[in-house]
Order: sequence, then C-alpha cells, then structure tokens
Amino acid sequence: DLTVVSPYVTSGPVPENMFFGRDYELKTISRTIKDSNYAIVGGRKIGKTSILTKLHRSFKDSTDIYPLYLDCQAVQDYSDFCDAVETVWKLHLEDSTPESFMRIIAHIAQERAGQLVVILLDEVDALLKHDTTNQERLFKAFRALAQESNCRFIFCGERVLHARLHDPGSAFFNFCNIVLNHGNPASFS
Repeated sequence: DLTVVSPYVTSGPVPENMFFGRDYELKTISRTIKDSNYAIVGGRKIGKTSILTKLHRSFKDSTDIYPLYLDCQAVQDYSDFCDAVETVWKLHLEDSTPESFMRIIAHIAQERAGQLVVILLDEVDALLKHDTTNQERLFKAFRALAQESNCRFIFCGERVLHARLHDPGSAFFNFCNIVLNHGNPASFS
C-alpha cells in the first residue's frame, strides 16, 4: 500500500510544516487584500484549501486584519450557510437570509474599525449554484459589502465558480482577481 509511505496529504489541508511552493499566490493575496477580492480556482485535491488555511493562519497573526474562515463544502443553500456562520463564527443572525448576513458583517466591520474583515470561503460551488437560482442575492450582498469597504473576500472553488467569474451577467463578473491554482498539469483553467 503506497499510501502508507506517500508524502502527500490527500485529505484536507496540509499541516503547516509540510506547506510549501505557493509563495507567489500567498504574497500576491496578502500584499493586495486591502484593495482586492480573490477567487482561487482549480480542480479537486490540488491545494486550494491549503492556500486558504495558510492565509487564514497568517491573517490571524496580523493586527490589522480580522479573518473569518468557513468551509462551505456541506453548504447547499442559504439556510445551511447561515447555520454554518452561526455555528462556526458564533454569530447570531436574525434569519437565514443574505440580507441578515450582510447586516451582521457590516456591524462587525463597524465594531472592528481599524481592522479589515477578510472572509475566506472554501468550496463555494454548491452555494453559488443555489445562489444563481435566487437572483444571486448572497453574492450580491458580498459584492455590496466589499464595495462599501466593509470587508474583503477570498473564495475557493471549481467549475461553478470559474463559470460565474466569466459570465458578464453574474454578480461575480469583475468582482475578484482570479488565482488559477495549477497543482498538476491536468488541472483546468
């Protein structure tokens, strides 16, 4: 069984001591997060989550950034998203709507004056797919929060995220700088 001796981590993000080779992506995002939102796009198992968790750890060490990380892999709709926000971030939302999320994040940004709220959302494809069938209410809320300089976003995803980023009719069009994560030659762009 070669998995016993393999140095590769195939389940979840790699540990801190094994993370390497993504300096360009990390520096690009870290240096410009105050002015830009990002979408890390690539196929499965090529390091998107590892980049996102590394960014989260480095932002937690910063005094001028307040990071909020959420794994959206099990999130299918607004209710799941709001439940996850309440559970993981220990916030209380008025209801399970994009507007309620927008209000709480605007409030946090106001409370954290002097700190930039950075929201890191991993595996957003299923949530984004749901949002497209609901006039993109949640992602329009994300865009409004970012435009009002209340916060910045870093999204990770695959094909749905890639498609929405390139659709001129989408709220995502021209919203994020795209970082293509090519973990291997077979990954899509």
